Amino acid sequence: MSTQQQLFGLTYQKLLQEVVGGKDTKFQLLNPFMSWWWPTAPTGQISRQAYHFVNTMPSWSAVGTFSPTDATVFTSYSQVLSHANLKVSPDLEQKAKNAHDKLIEAQNQYTNDEKAANLQYSLYVKSLPVGVPAKEYDVWMNEHGHTATLEADRKEIAKRQETYNDIVGQQNPTYHKALAAVAPPESPDTSKAGWTAMDQGDGQLVSVPDWSIGESGRDWIDLLSQGTNPKKIVMDASESTFDFRDTWAKSSIEFNDPFLSVYVKGEWEEIALSTTDKTLSITAEFKSTDMVPVNPDEHWYNSGYLRDLARDPNAFNPPYQPTGGTSPIFGKNSLLQLRISELVVGYKPTIKIKMTSSTFNEHESKFKAATRIRIGPFSFSAEGDHQTGQVNWTQTAQDNEFTVTSNAEYPFILGVIVSEPGLN
Repeated sequence: MSTQQQLFGLTYQKLLQEVVGGKDTKFQLLNPFMSWWWPTAPTGQISRQAYHFVNTMPSWSAVGTFSPTDATVFTSYSQVLSHANLKVSPDLEQKAKNAHDKLIEAQNQYTNDEKAANLQYSLYVKSLPVGVPAKEYDVWMNEHGHTATLEADRKEIAKRQETYNDIVGQQNPTYHKALAAVAPPESPDTSKAGWTAMDQGDGQLVSVPDWSIGESGRDWIDLLSQGTNPKKIVMDASESTFDFRDTWAKSSIEFNDPFLSVYVKGEWEEIALSTTDKTLSITAEFKSTDMVPVNPDEHWYNSGYLRDLARDPNAFNPPYQPTGGTSPIFGKNSLLQLRISELVVGYKPTIKIKMTSSTFNEHESKFKAATRIRIGPFSFSAEGDHQTGQVNWTQTAQDNEFTVTSNAEYPFILGVIVSEPGLN
């Protein structure tokens, strides 16, 4: 097992044990971690950064990376509804089939346009020089005309959903209610249960399905800043290795990036560590940690209906089926496989790495000259930015220690807890 494999595994294991607190919990470590630096939206709105994060559908892995170009819970949930096998009177079967085909056609158009836009955005991000931040997803999408295209696609989907619902809804009241709930309001100024408004990046508001982040009446960010739940985790090279196949995802993970690297004179350089060095240890201390619940608004997200569909082997039109097969709706590799149910957050981390004197002395000059540093899933910048905040690091030759401390006044998202829609 490689050094980075063992150290990333220990990081996951310790966070699971000491912060999350349950070996059977569906914990996904974020690599790299993310910071909750996003602004608080006005009353009646949600910030686009927060919305994109909680609406992203996680990958089936114990370690994940989030991108605004990933599949979303709302789109996937809406598509689940469109594949339901409904009761229709014989005289309406052909009319319902035609309307259903039109609905799927509109959803496919949206998916294709979204994939094309996301590909262009990904290529744009990859083309940027190291250290140059990418424009926010929504801002870039709006500047390149993709926002208008996708909004037109969404309106066409909503229109065809309404047509289909008018035909089949009377005989399927639960479905009628569920499908009506995912149709957006006429405008962001129109009030509709389960929906809110979001600035799309140019000052214009659009309607989006609402989410709750944190418990009602509880300011989780303020509680974190009070330091009411400090945590300390220690990863020691002498400890036994951790196998990611023992996690909820039941899969191995390969880490190609070094566990420790520094950015010096415009280039990233690896600091080679070895787990045969029995003095090697990494300590992460947080002023406070918390578990923050995340839930889609039940007005648009009918979790009870999903559970009913998951239990019915005939709930969906072929080739779709609740679980298993080539086109599952729920579970691994499905249309709606996961959603975020909690954020695992930490505040003001301090990371210490202790190593042999020879390793420390060999790289001490790099430590002093570095402007950025990566330690496992953690990434820090000496200049300070909206991702890391202002940080400082110190080298202690006597103890062969390198210490990084963040002074950011916002939380870091260390990982998420995921749940399986329809199944738990």
